[in-house]
Amino acid sequence: MAKYWSCDARTHDEWVALGQPSMFIGILYLTIGIVYLIIYIPCFIALIRSDLMKFSAFKFMAFLGVIDFIGLFNATFYCSYAAMIGMIYCMAPTLNYVMGVWAFTCWATCSTTCVLLAANRCIDLVSPNFGRLLYAGKKTYIWFIIPVLYALYFIFFAGSCVFNSNTYAYAFDPFLGVPERHGQIDIEHYPHMSLAVHNLAIPIALIIIYVSLCIILSAQTRGIHGLRSQNLGRVQRNTLIQAMMICSVDFIGALLYSYSNFFPVGKIYVIGGQIGWMSVHGVSGLTYLLFNKTIRNDVIRMFCKNRIKITQTVTPATGHTSMKATASSTQAY
Repeated sequence: MAKYWSCDARTHDEWVALGQPSMFIGILYLTIGIVYLIIYIPCFIALIRSDLMKFSAFKFMAFLGVIDFIGLFNATFYCSYAAMIGMIYCMAPTLNYVMGVWAFTCWATCSTTCVLLAANRCIDLVSPNFGRLLYAGKKTYIWFIIPVLYALYFIFFAGSCVFNSNTYAYAFDPFLGVPERHGQIDIEHYPHMSLAVHNLAIPIALIIIYVSLCIILSAQTRGIHGLRSQNLGRVQRNTLIQAMMICSVDFIGALLYSYSNFFPVGKIYVIGGQIGWMSVHGVSGLTYLLFNKTIRNDVIRMFCKNRIKITQTVTPATGHTSMKATASSTQAY
C-alpha cells in the first residue's frame, strides 16, 4: 500500500502547486452544509424528546440522525476548507486519509441504516405482529449492531478515499489530476471494490423495498384481503413522500459517486455528486420538517414558546387529553 500512496515523487511545494483552490466552491459547500445543520438540529432534538421514540421506526431515524451529523460535519467544514485551500492528498497525507475514511464510513453506515429503516416500515405494514416480535421495546437497538459492525469493517479494512481539489470531491485515486494521469483514473491500483459494490447494492435494495412498500399501500387503499384503515390516506401520503425523498437521494448519490470514481466525468458532474452526498446526510431534517407534523410542531414550539397556543381536546368518556400539535404514530410515518 505504501508504494501506491507515496508522495516521494515531488516536494511538498510541488504538490501544493498542483492544487486548485476555489473560494467559491468552498463557500458553496459551507453554505449548503450549514443550512442542512440549521434545519436538522432542531428537528433531531424534537424527535428524541418526543413520544415518537416509543416506535421502532423513529429509533432508527434517531440513530440515522447521529450518523448524519457526523457525516455533515465532514462534508460541511472539512470539504469547504479543503476546497478553499486547494487540498490534494500529498499536502497532508495522514489528515486526508483519515478524513476519507470518516467520509465514506459515514456514507456506508447511513445508507445501510436507511435500508434497515425501509425494511422496518415494510414489515410493520405487512405484519404488525411480526414487527413487534422483531422490534418491540429495546429489540430495535439490537439492529443497530449491523451498521456499527459494517462501519468498523470500512474503518479498518476497506481502505480510503481522499479529497481532491482537482474535482472538489472525494476520489478513490489519491493522485487524480496530476500530469502523469493525463486526466485518467487509476482503477487498477485504487479499485475500492467494497465501496463500489456497496454503492450498487444500496440503490437496488432501496428500490426493491420501497416498490414493495408502494404495492402494499396500494393494496391497503383498495381494501385487498381486508386491509383497510380510516387513516390510510394520510399514512399512505406521508409514507410515500418520506420514502421517495430518502430513497431518491440515496439512490442518486450512490450512483453519481460510483460512476464518477470509475469513469472520467466533468467537474460540474463531480461537484453535483459531492452536493448529493451532503444531501444524503442533510435531507432527513428537511423531510421531517415538511412532512412530519409532530416534529414540525415541536420545532415551532422551540422557537415560538410564548407566541403560540396549543389547543387541547378532552374526550369526556375517557378523560384523555390530546393536543392538536401532537400526531399519532401513524400520522408521523
